[in-house]
Amino acid sequence: MIGFSGARKGLTSAQYHALRGVLERRPPGEVFAHGDALGADEMAHALAESCGLTVHVYPCDQPAQRAFCRAPVIHPPAPPLERNRAIVDAVAGLFACPSGPEHVRSGTWATVRYARSVGRPVVVVWPDGKVVRDVDPLRDRVESAVARMATAPLSDDLRARVEATPGIRRLVAVVDGTVEEVTRSRIEAP
Repeated sequence: MIGFSGARKGLTSAQYHALRGVLERRPPGEVFAHGDALGADEMAHALAESCGLTVHVYPCDQPAQRAFCRAPVIHPPAPPLERNRAIVDAVAGLFACPSGPEHVRSGTWATVRYARSVGRPVVVVWPDGKVVRDVDPLRDRVESAVARMATAPLSDDLRARVEATPGIRRLVAVVDGTVEEVTRSRIEAP
């Protein structure tokens, strides 16, 4: 199941065509969930249906903001931010079509931030049609630091202290390339 969030002003022509290209590559029948808002949600609904996806609607509880799209599954209405979180919680990843750069008072960007916080992959389709996998700035910095550490040898004393600390031991496993330890730590992590 994939989710969608977009601007109320709708999709630009470039976003529309880029999103169509992305959705056409999804497996037929895959569930596409959106918030039933006027604008981008309404447009994405029609695209998803035309690409053979099964649409689930998570409407907000404010009728003036709803598109009232028809779908085989329509969840009970909820306040907008609660509805957006329900979509993210239900899906494996999120497609976002914002109207511009990230800012605080935006339902689409609030949904993207929530998706990042719970570890859902996000693909952003920008107004110019550019499609990019969103990279969480913090995760990007951590991955860069780990890559730099991979080339720096640890002294015996430092390695002993690191190995005595479980969380850091997993980081060292990544640096040393010990895939089994990394996989096991991800499975065992709370």
